[in-house]
Amino acid sequence: MNTKKILTIVALSALYLPTFATGELNLESLLTGAVQPEATQLNLVSTSIVWVDTLDASTLVVKLWSQLPGISAQSDAKILEDISVSASQKNTDNLKKIDITLNSDLVLGTNYSIISVSEWLDSSIDFTFNAPMVEIKNTLVPKDTGIDHIIIKDTKNIEVYLNKDATLETYEFKVFKEMSSSNMFLDTTNINIQLSQPILPNTDYILILNLKDIENKDIEVENSLFDFVSGEFAPQVAPEVPVETALPVAVEVPVEDPMTSSGQPIENVAMEVTQTPDTGAQTNVLLALTFILTLAVFLVKRKSFKM
Repeated sequence: MNTKKILTIVALSALYLPTFATGELNLESLLTGAVQPEATQLNLVSTSIVWVDTLDASTLVVKLWSQLPGISAQSDAKILEDISVSASQKNTDNLKKIDITLNSDLVLGTNYSIISVSEWLDSSIDFTFNAPMVEIKNTLVPKDTGIDHIIIKDTKNIEVYLNKDATLETYEFKVFKEMSSSNMFLDTTNINIQLSQPILPNTDYILILNLKDIENKDIEVENSLFDFVSGEFAPQVAPEVPVETALPVAVEVPVEDPMTSSGQPIENVAMEVTQTPDTGAQTNVLLALTFILTLAVFLVKRKSFKM
């Protein structure tokens, strides 16, 4: 195991792991998970991680060495994804400033950790990326030279400000994206963990497991910082936004101009219609006879008046 990985593990341990022993744990025991004989445990329940399997992008199964009587709802897990750092340079104008450039973009609303892997700089800072050009103060006050605050310039560039002038020629940092568990339950010796965010297939991750028993007492997990590689699965794809089906449009029947093709108002035409296709001939004959009889009666009456 190289020096950088050792420093990373030590820094992560300081950030995330509770102390279960009153005696000192040396570096070898920290890396191998071995418990020192002189260490006095605060509780009797202990176990270790055998392996981690990924069922899908959001579900992990953690195999434990021994069966536990139960875990409380206060138990949780974190998954750390290494965000590759492409450059880390001291600023020539400000000796307390170090410029970090990332290979991939930070995601809004996501938690991150910056950890120094340089010798003689044991420092780290947790932050949530909510907006660019915001100063984030370190809640972990460094004992010696360390990170005082950071400024997120944009999604790929971070300014790290030390509390003292930088004395090393080069400074190297690790940036981890943090994903938390949304739900977890114990199944015999397996812990099923549902993640709040999906992970990628065939990618290196670090699992940080924090277990508590049913009385909310800490359960010692000897190798609770556990490296694993996610399995082969189809990455989750954001669901497509359904296209709304257009409602049927009522077809408006155009109202014709009240003028017929002959140029006469339609009312006049209606008044002049005296026949229908079936009875038109009979109607004309009847009208003619009525007219003749009426004229005859009129002539007879007129003749009688003259007489």
